[in-house]
Amino acid sequence: MSSQTKEQKQAPSVDSIVGYDPITGTAELTESDEQRKTLPTTVWTPPSHNYSSYGSWMLRRFVPRATFSHPKSIYAVEDALRFYLTNKPQAKVLDIYAGSGSTAHAVMLLNATDGGARESTSVTINELSPHRLRHLALAGLDGDENDPTGVFYAVLVPRLKAALTGLTPSGDPVKGKYCFPDRTACSEGLPGQLAVMTRQVVRQAQAA
Repeated sequence: MSSQTKEQKQAPSVDSIVGYDPITGTAELTESDEQRKTLPTTVWTPPSHNYSSYGSWMLRRFVPRATFSHPKSIYAVEDALRFYLTNKPQAKVLDIYAGSGSTAHAVMLLNATDGGARESTSVTINELSPHRLRHLALAGLDGDENDPTGVFYAVLVPRLKAALTGLTPSGDPVKGKYCFPDRTACSEGLPGQLAVMTRQVVRQAQAA
């Protein structure tokens, strides 16, 4: 059996790390042709990805009464989408665990920023909060898929409507503006359309 030398085992790869972005921490690489490119890290820590400031508080700007645990930063989701969809302005994005709607909101923001026409489909169950479930249990009731306090009716749909119109569910202008970089005021709304489909709508369409 032939043996490899230490030098052969440690031969440099085609890519070489030449530095790191001071804000995002992404590695900057060079290939053999000296063209620079960026490799995303597995953990991102820039301020724009803080879920408290740009997840929870951002959500409450659009839906002040929303209660949702740990929504993602819209800018973190936008950055993740940008890695894969920058050159795909007609892409279709499917989010099967939509939750508060951060992904759909980020798709709209990315479209507004680069002029894309991407579409997103959000799928979620109308999950109820632990507080609501306890309240129902004490009353001897089960959760209802049409409960208006569930995440679909009370968070996801109102948020996306507010993102499009720039108005909260009570009709007030959404405060603040989109950042990183500084962009339009949230109250100006984002381009796009929203279609809401529930199980009941699907059943009615199938029965027709």
